Amino acid sequence: MASEFQPPLNLDTEAELLSIDRVVLCDSKAAAEEVLKTIFPIYCDFIVVSSDGHYPIRPALKKKAFERLSNSEDIQVVVLGAGAVQKFKIKSQRLLILDDLLMQTFKKHPAERQAAVEWSPEQLAFLIKTFFLQWSRMPRLHNVSFSYSHFAEFDARRFDWKATLVGASEP
Repeated sequence: MASEFQPPLNLDTEAELLSIDRVVLCDSKAAAEEVLKTIFPIYCDFIVVSSDGHYPIRPALKKKAFERLSNSEDIQVVVLGAGAVQKFKIKSQRLLILDDLLMQTFKKHPAERQAAVEWSPEQLAFLIKTFFLQWSRMPRLHNVSFSYSHFAEFDARRFDWKATLVGASEP
């Protein structure tokens, strides 16, 4: 029994169906393409937007992303190239601007370079992922220290100064 041909979704309809809650906002086409090349294959639960208008490529998706950036208080935005923030009137305060963290390795003074994190694409993808996931996780964490101590994903025996910083304690 042959199946009937199903035409692809209309691109406008596809954009309407897509929920845009997480955006990596880049200041240029080149930066957006670098994100798509290095970060997106590792972690892809976001839309890439360039403030110069090159991304997203699909017009309906671009329009929806630009509207969400301008009108939504709960959209989560990672910014690569702080100039992008000046080009948009982003309504949300859920912003993470990564410029200083990424540029630290290029400082002239050796002491400043020594304190820098040498970011791999995997580490940067993980940072972006954890920033985005914290917003969905926060309502569930009424008692943060309990959550860190009792969730199976955490091994409380390994807690050190970093766990103390976030209020986690051993059970």
